[in-house]
Amino acid sequence: MKAGKSQEVPAALAYECLMSVPMHKEMDLFFIKTLMPYLDFHADMQWMKSPPEEYAQKVKGPVDVVGCIESVKEAVERDAYTSEYLFSLDLETCFMNAQDEHFGYLFDMAGGLLQFGRTKSLVSASPDGRSPVAPYIYSDIDAVINYNQTFKPSPIVKINDKDAAQFLDDYSHGAPFQDPDAAWNILFANPKVDGDFTFGLPKAAWYPGPTTTYEFANGSKYVDQTKAYITQTFKPNANVHTGEDFWQQHITWQYGNSETCYGAISVYDYGNCLRPTANTTKPPSTPVTSGGGPVKPPDAYPMPVVSLNNSNTWGFFPDGEATHDVAVLVITEMHDVNNNHFDHDSLKRFLDEFYQKASAAKRNKLVIDLSSNVGGYDFTSLLTYLYGGEEPIYGGNTQATEARSLIVEEYGYSIDNSPPGSLHFINPILEYNYHHNLQLNGRNFTSAKQKISPVSRGPNGASFTPYWRTPYIPLELSKSPFTPENTIVLTDGIVGSAAAALAEVLILQANVRTVAIGGRPSNNPMQAVGGTRSYGLMGFSNVFTETVAIFLEGKLHTPEWYNKTVLAQLNSLPLIRSKGNGLCLQLAQDPRDPQGIPMQYRYQPADVRIPLTWENVMHFEARWRDAVVKAFGAGEGLEVQRPMA
Repeated sequence: MKAGKSQEVPAALAYECLMSVPMHKEMDLFFIKTLMPYLDFHADMQWMKSPPEEYAQKVKGPVDVVGCIESVKEAVERDAYTSEYLFSLDLETCFMNAQDEHFGYLFDMAGGLLQFGRTKSLVSASPDGRSPVAPYIYSDIDAVINYNQTFKPSPIVKINDKDAAQFLDDYSHGAPFQDPDAAWNILFANPKVDGDFTFGLPKAAWYPGPTTTYEFANGSKYVDQTKAYITQTFKPNANVHTGEDFWQQHITWQYGNSETCYGAISVYDYGNCLRPTANTTKPPSTPVTSGGGPVKPPDAYPMPVVSLNNSNTWGFFPDGEATHDVAVLVITEMHDVNNNHFDHDSLKRFLDEFYQKASAAKRNKLVIDLSSNVGGYDFTSLLTYLYGGEEPIYGGNTQATEARSLIVEEYGYSIDNSPPGSLHFINPILEYNYHHNLQLNGRNFTSAKQKISPVSRGPNGASFTPYWRTPYIPLELSKSPFTPENTIVLTDGIVGSAAAALAEVLILQANVRTVAIGGRPSNNPMQAVGGTRSYGLMGFSNVFTETVAIFLEGKLHTPEWYNKTVLAQLNSLPLIRSKGNGLCLQLAQDPRDPQGIPMQYRYQPADVRIPLTWENVMHFEARWRDAVVKAFGAGEGLEVQRPMA
């Protein structure tokens, strides 16, 4: 969920507006009631509540989301809140505490309509790689490195009269990354982003006060003014004079049914509303990439030698003695610029050209830069494209809840008992279709029940399904000049979802080494993968519409039968009140781990950690050089966590 700036308004006025919106107790309690059934579809609620001991000690302690929401509900019942804004912030905190990209809920009253930010971006870096890492004003470092200014930037020592490092560490707990070093890194700017400390969700929902005061080591101070922004979904209205007016104009909703077909409506009633069109409505077709031309990388990158069309993926041959035999593959996101899969033909041309040019230039070392890649579509097949041999074997399981079991069994039965193309709402390409995945051994599932039946136990006695994985997609390519022992994966810890899956496959199956850059000001180990390592992000709207589908055209049971199950509890209200949300479909697991601990809850330090410096913040070619020198050479002042092969 990304923050989206739009029209600017006075921050104090925006805060007063939000605080003036009165509580609507009965409506809020009904909202909480409709929110809870969606949590059944999140794959790792129990692991989150009871994580393994090592993970809890080194990464993140237990998070009880359900218990948190129950506490908010009790506070509403005893009239503890004076404003819808305060209620929404507390409820949003229950999700934010998980620090998971695949689990979140952006409320209309808490970040969905009005968001707060600062004007100054910060950077956390060492001047030279040997001096201590400290926070600085980003524009100061930019002026010195890129514009040859001769003044000496002074580090920030206090923020709002509190130790700067402690203030920033506390603030990072709101970042959607469990690993504390990744959460720290995402606060800060580079030539691609402003940094979440300046403006980023979910923390943009919180009013930080009218100003932020920075105190520098040289004794000077700077006072940054808080800004407020109206989101794209909110249009100002001159008739809004009070908090209640704001509620009525932008928040309020109605109870719906199959006669009104409007407002907060149950999945059963919504199915009845759609039933007259069920025989004529087709689901939207799967998007196809446009096959557009190359995308120019940001100015902080050198000129690429090859670009994947329509995508932020490039191949580079960095200059310099330390990198004369190095090629760099930068993948900033696992999809094209239109959020579609990489085009198959374009990918083949890109890798063929990259391999051929690298071979001709005698570049046999490879840096795969996954920094700030938070996912997209599965791309674990790159393992085989790079090194040949075995296909990637990576997937996982999910919690075997009653709701998920009902949907998987109905999808399987209806697809098996319907002519191809005859289903309008039950979509055969979804993960609910047992034909869509493979077992760990590479064989197809033989039934929906086989895929969804409980086979193992997790925390708190929770049942989990069998392991499943995505089929490998072959690609005929030129011979790659790279080997696993001459490859490193470089990250800033801000790596999650499909990018995390690629990193894990390279680590687990090819024993590729990792280099982590940045992190908190310490010499402790840092994880290369600091974001969510789960699979399959789905929104609340996916859950609702994919459940409506079985009420509309399920063949195993009637709508009336389903209306007596847990699925009947699903209501559209959480969709109405949200401006962005997410749930995790599947937990990723190491297929060799007999304990079946999800990768999300395994502590996995990088092989090498290097610091961010003023130079490598501003120029990514310097990052690659620093990583290569340490990983393949003997760089000074950079800590190796275990020897390279």
